[in-house]
Amino acid sequence: MRIAVDVGFGFIKAMNERGEKAYFPSLAMKRSETTLKGIVGGADDDYSIIYWEESESGRVNEKKCYVGDSALTNGGSRKWEDKNDFNVDDMKVFISTSVGLLNPDNESVDLCVGLPLSYYLIKKDELVNVLQSLDAKISISGIPGVRSIKFNSLFVFPQGAGAYFAAVFDREGKIKDYNLATSSVGVIDIGYRTVDFLVMGKGRKGINIIDSLSGSLEEDGMNKAFQQIEKTMSEKVGREIGLTEIEKALLWFGGKLDYRRETYNLLDIEEQAYKDLAEQISSKIKIKWGLEGDLLGTILITGGGGSSLYPFLKEKFEQSELQQDAVFANCEGYLGAQARKIKK
Repeated sequence: MRIAVDVGFGFIKAMNERGEKAYFPSLAMKRSETTLKGIVGGADDDYSIIYWEESESGRVNEKKCYVGDSALTNGGSRKWEDKNDFNVDDMKVFISTSVGLLNPDNESVDLCVGLPLSYYLIKKDELVNVLQSLDAKISISGIPGVRSIKFNSLFVFPQGAGAYFAAVFDREGKIKDYNLATSSVGVIDIGYRTVDFLVMGKGRKGINIIDSLSGSLEEDGMNKAFQQIEKTMSEKVGREIGLTEIEKALLWFGGKLDYRRETYNLLDIEEQAYKDLAEQISSKIKIKWGLEGDLLGTILITGGGGSSLYPFLKEKFEQSELQQDAVFANCEGYLGAQARKIKK
C-alpha cells in the first residue's frame, strides 16, 4: 500500500494509492481518564487513539491521545511555532493516525511525506531517521483492530513540489499534462502558518526547481487572516475571544460565532481578512519573482487556503489557476512522484 501524508502546521492531509483520504487538524493532546470519557471529547469527534512502539522489552512510548477535531474540542493548541522546536512525538502520532485510517488491511506500506519548505530544508534528515526505524502500533476509536506502523520505503518531499507533480502526473506516475511538463510553472501553496512558493523552470536538460525563485513566507498563512478576524471581533465585543473559537466558528459552524447572548456572522469580516492577506502575499512574491514571474505560463494556486484566497490572488497574477482539489493536491503529487521513484 502506498500512502502520502502532507504534514502542515494547521492540518494533516493524507491519501492512499486508491485515492481514499484523511483530513484533520494538526493537534494532539493527552487524553484524560475521567468519568466523562466516552461522553465528551473523542466519542463523536475524530480521533481518540492509543499509540505505542514495540521494543525487545515490550511496549514503550505509549500515548493515549485526542487527535484532530477531538483535540480541538478539548482545548488543544497547535505547536511548532518555531521550526527549531521540531516535535517528533507529535509527528509520529499524526503520521501513524493517517496510516492507520488509510490501511485497513494492515498491508506493508511505502510512505511518502511532505513538509513545509522551511521544515524540509533543515529537518528532512531527522524525520527520515525517525520514520525509517519506527515500529509502532495504533488503535483508533471506532476502527476495529490494531494497525501496524512500519515502512518498507520512505520518500520526503517539499510542499508545493507535490502540487506541481499532481498537475503533471497521475497517482501512478504517468504524465497527464504534457504542456505543463514542458513549461515553466509557478506554485503558490497557501498553508495554515506558511505560504510556500516555488518555480519549476525550463532548463536545457528539463524542468528543475529554481532555488532563487522559491521560498517560504513563514508568517503569512491563513492563520494571519484568522488573527485579523479575532482582533476585529475582540474589539467589537470589548473582550478577547481567542483564536481557537474563531477557528471553530469558521471551520465547523459556517462563520457563526456565539458570544454571550449574541450570534455574530464572521463572513463579512472573513472576506476582508482574506483580501488583505492575498494583497500581502502577492506583493512579497512579486518582489521575489521580479520580471521572471511574467515568463511563467501558469501559476498554480493550491493548498488548504488556496480556494479562499484565489478570488483575490487571480487579480494579482494574470496567469494563475486554482488547482483542482487544492487541499489534497500535494498528497496526490507525492504519490505520483513516489511511483516514478519506485519504478526507477
